[in-house]
Amino acid sequence: MNKLFLLSGTSGVGKTTIAYKLLEQMPDLKRLVTYVTREPRPGEVDGIDYHFVTREEFEKRLAAGEFFEHDEHYGNWYGNSRKDLDAIWAGGKIAITLLDVNGVRTIKKIFPEAKTIFVEPDNLENLKGRIRQRPMTDEAFEKRWAKVQEEMKEAADYDFRVVNAEGKLDKAVERVRNIIGTPQELQLKVK
Repeated sequence: MNKLFLLSGTSGVGKTTIAYKLLEQMPDLKRLVTYVTREPRPGEVDGIDYHFVTREEFEKRLAAGEFFEHDEHYGNWYGNSRKDLDAIWAGGKIAITLLDVNGVRTIKKIFPEAKTIFVEPDNLENLKGRIRQRPMTDEAFEKRWAKVQEEMKEAADYDFRVVNAEGKLDKAVERVRNIIGTPQELQLKVK
């Protein structure tokens, strides 16, 4: 049975950091890399963090039916490729992807067996500080903060919730790793 884990949470909560730690620790886990029309942030690498494409390239892939899920956020388009997901599964790997709450809702309709994990902060002030560190205008921050508060309301709908407490990243990583399990554990869960 194909396995797909959807890792979600608000902006700045640490879901990307958790995912990279998991990928280092779990050789049977592979990230489904999202296509995006925004510019890379400092330190982001094309093909690892995202597939950075032009709006025209994204629209071409969308028109060709390559994306099984896509959405627009903050003026940029994000999408996930069915071909890329099938390649992960064909390689015998467990797929994990990082999404916002809209992406999770969409993918759950397509893959109802996918397991959803919501990463939440231990407190909102710490989260606010992390988001403030990103380069953006005050207006952009206010929009993002309003979205954070809306997204937090969605947490109850997820299969699992994991708190990423300030200074305790390893505990959050361990909790998500235990949720995903090993391929042998996944086979037992299927039966």
